[in-house]
Amino acid sequence: MRCGTSFYNGTLGKQLTLRFWPLIALYSVIWAIVLPISGLNYMRSGYIGGWATDIEYLFRALATPMTIVFGVLAAMAVCSHLYTTRSCNFTAALPPKRTALFATHYLTGLLWLVVPVAVMTLMASFLAIGCSLSGFASGLALVCMQTLFFYSFAVLCGMLTGHLLALPVFYGIFNGLVGGLWYLLTLLFREFYFGYPGSLVAVPAWVEWFTPAWQLFSYGSPDARYGMSAVYAGVGIVFALAAWLLYVKRPMERAGDVVIWAGLRPVFRYGVALCSGLALGSLTRLVLGLDELGLAVSVMLWGVAGCFVGQMFLSKSVRVLRYWKGAGAIACACAALFLVMKLDLTGYETQVPEADEVVSVTISGLDSYPVDTASNFHDIQTQDPQAISLITQLHQALVDQRNTFNGYYDNSTRFDVTYTLADGTRLTRSYTVYVNEVDLDRAGTVTQLAHQLVNDSKLMLLSYEFHELEANGYRPTGGTFYLTSDTGNTSTGHDLSTSEAQSLYQAIVQDIQEGNLPRTLFYGYGDVHIDLYWSISPNSFNQLADPYNTDYVPGNYISVEITNQAVHTLEVLEELGN
Repeated sequence: MRCGTSFYNGTLGKQLTLRFWPLIALYSVIWAIVLPISGLNYMRSGYIGGWATDIEYLFRALATPMTIVFGVLAAMAVCSHLYTTRSCNFTAALPPKRTALFATHYLTGLLWLVVPVAVMTLMASFLAIGCSLSGFASGLALVCMQTLFFYSFAVLCGMLTGHLLALPVFYGIFNGLVGGLWYLLTLLFREFYFGYPGSLVAVPAWVEWFTPAWQLFSYGSPDARYGMSAVYAGVGIVFALAAWLLYVKRPMERAGDVVIWAGLRPVFRYGVALCSGLALGSLTRLVLGLDELGLAVSVMLWGVAGCFVGQMFLSKSVRVLRYWKGAGAIACACAALFLVMKLDLTGYETQVPEADEVVSVTISGLDSYPVDTASNFHDIQTQDPQAISLITQLHQALVDQRNTFNGYYDNSTRFDVTYTLADGTRLTRSYTVYVNEVDLDRAGTVTQLAHQLVNDSKLMLLSYEFHELEANGYRPTGGTFYLTSDTGNTSTGHDLSTSEAQSLYQAIVQDIQEGNLPRTLFYGYGDVHIDLYWSISPNSFNQLADPYNTDYVPGNYISVEITNQAVHTLEVLEELGN
C-alpha cells in the first residue's frame, strides 16, 4: 500500500472550523446583509439593475475595513495553539509535520474568509441575472486580494510573539508604524531644522505604500485600488512564506513570551523606547507648550521610560533597573541627536547650492497680489539662469537672516524650492517668508528679493499657464472682464468674443514681458479683472496623451488682474469701446 505526505490535515481543519464557528458565522452574516439581503430589498423596490451597477462601489467601501478586522481575528484563531505551553506540547506531539500543521492552520483560516464572501457574492449575482455582473466579479477579486494580504500579515505577526493579545497589538502597530514614525520625525525635524521641507499634509508615496490601510483607504480610483490590491496580494504571499519558515523553526518552549525570537528582543526593547520617546515626548511638548530644550528633555525621558517598559514586557517582571545600561544608551543617543540638530553639525540649514550647479528648479508659494491665477507659484519649474540666480539669492538671504526676525512683519507666505543639481541630486527646502514694506528698497533683503521674484516676467508667464495651455492645443475663445473698485467690488461683467479674447491675451502677454503688470507681496487690488476662457478643438483634444472622455472637450479659465500700468491691455479695452 502506497503512503504519501499530505500538506493539509482535514481532521484538524474540521476541528478548527467547529471550534471557531461563531467567528465564521459573524463574518458570513455581515456579508449576507450587505449582498443577498440588500439585493432582495432592491428587487422588491424594482431597482435591482441600479444595485447591480453600484455593487462594485459597495465592495470597495467594505473590502478594506472587513479584511483588516477579520484578517487579524482569523489569525488569532488559527495561531491560538501557539500561545500556551499545554497547547504547544499537544501540537508538537501530533503526527503531522510542522509544514503540514502550518498549511492546515493557515489555509483553514484563509478559507473562513474567502468562502463566505464568495458564496454570498454568488447568491447576490443570481438576483441580478440579466444585469451586468462585472461588478460582482471585480468586487470579489478585490476582497480576496486584500484578504490575502491582511490575513497573511496578521499570521506573520503571530509568528513573532508567544502571547495571544500581543498579536493584534503588533498587527495594529506594524500597519501604521512607518506612517506614524514619518509623522513624528517630521514634527521633530521641522522644530529643529530651519527650512525642513516635510509637510504633515502631503504624505510621500513611499510612506503611503508602507502604511497599507491608509493607502487602500485613500485612493478612490477603481483601477488604482485594484492595482494596489494586486501588489499587496503578492506581498501577502511573501508574508505567508515567511510565516511558514518561522513556524518550522519556532521555539515552542517560549510560549507566553511577548517576543519569542532572541534576535528580535533588543529590537522590540529599543523600538518601544524610540516610539515612546517620539510620541509621548511630542504630546508632552504640545500639552505643556515646551520650547526646543523642553522637547529634547521630554523625548529623552520618555525614551528612557519606554526602554524600561519594553524590558518589563520581555522579562515579565517590574524589576528591570539592572538593565539601566540600555536606558543610558537611549538617553545618550537622544542627547547626541538633539545636539547634532541644534548645532546643525551636518550643515543642513546653511546648505544653498551655487547657481551654476543648478540644472533646474521648482518653486511653490510666495503669495502675491492682486489675486488672480498667478497669485502664487504652483510647482513652477524653470531652467532660466536669471530666475535660478534670483531664487538662490533669495534662498541665501533666508538662511543668512534666519536669526534676525524680531516678530514684526506686514505679511507672511510660504516658499518651497526644489533644486535639481548637475550631479543628479535634489535639494528641497521649505520656508515661511516674512516681508515688510520698509524693506522693499533695501537691496539684499528677503522682501526685496521676493518682490523681484514674483515680478520676474518669465516666471509670471509660467504662473499664468499660458504656454502650457497653448502647447496642449488650447486657445482663448471668450471670457469676461469687470471693473474693480478700491474696495474690491466688481461691476457687471462684459462678455468677450473669440477675437476680443485673443486680442486681450496678446496684449496681456506683451504687458507681462515689458513689466507692465507689477505684483506686490502686500494686499491690493487691480483696476480690471479679466477672465479668459480657453478651450481646445476636438481634433487637438483627441491627440492628447490620455483623453479621459472624447465626448467632453474641457476648458480652462485664466484670471488676470489689470492695473493702470498695463498700457497695452488698457488700449485694447478702449478700442473695444469700453
